[in-house]
Amino acid sequence: MTEPSVIEVRDATRAFGSGPDARRAVDRASFEVRSGEVVLVVGPSGSGKSTLLAMLGGLDRGYTGSVRVFDHDLAALDDRALSRLRGERIGFVFQAFHLLPELTVLENVTAPNLFAARPSAPDTIDARARVALARVGLAERADARPGELSGGQRQRVAIARALIREPALLLCDEPTGNLDRATGEQIIDLFGELHRELGTTLVIVTHEERLERIADRSFLMTDGVLGSGSGSS
Repeated sequence: MTEPSVIEVRDATRAFGSGPDARRAVDRASFEVRSGEVVLVVGPSGSGKSTLLAMLGGLDRGYTGSVRVFDHDLAALDDRALSRLRGERIGFVFQAFHLLPELTVLENVTAPNLFAARPSAPDTIDARARVALARVGLAERADARPGELSGGQRQRVAIARALIREPALLLCDEPTGNLDRATGEQIIDLFGELHRELGTTLVIVTHEERLERIADRSFLMTDGVLGSGSGSS
């Protein structure tokens, strides 16, 4: 039985500028991502990958065409509905870790609950945070500060933070971009383990083709144009 689509993109274009000087960062992209898939968008810097990911997460809605996530037309949602969708069903992992240095690891992981439309009780969110940290192998560093951690550990904290509300969709922007090769391999393995354990749908934009070993499909993006997907599904 075919899994339902989590993401449906139809003829989506994101242009910057106007007139003859307009640049199409994303040019008429059309594709779907099914529930439980790991999908890569691979391409060099400046190819439009991060712009596409921002569109999928509702962070950029200045496009034409259609982007539907969990059967919601993102362009049609008001700010409150979009925030609720992101807070409850979508997690983000960025190249920069975006951790707050004055907070502990545990506090960084629980921080999204402060901005949730329907926040969980403190005891509940604390327990979830500790489970998330255990999943990424950092249960014993809950009381540490980000400055005491390695780059790979900080990325693991960022992944735990993205998992705190158990999102069905995880959007990742160059998650190994700030890491050395060995640490990057550990993070790739971690994504594979989390996918097998949780069944989360992952969309990862990257310039690193080595992530293809955990992917079901991959798309090559060049100058804003998304090529046809290739892979096992």
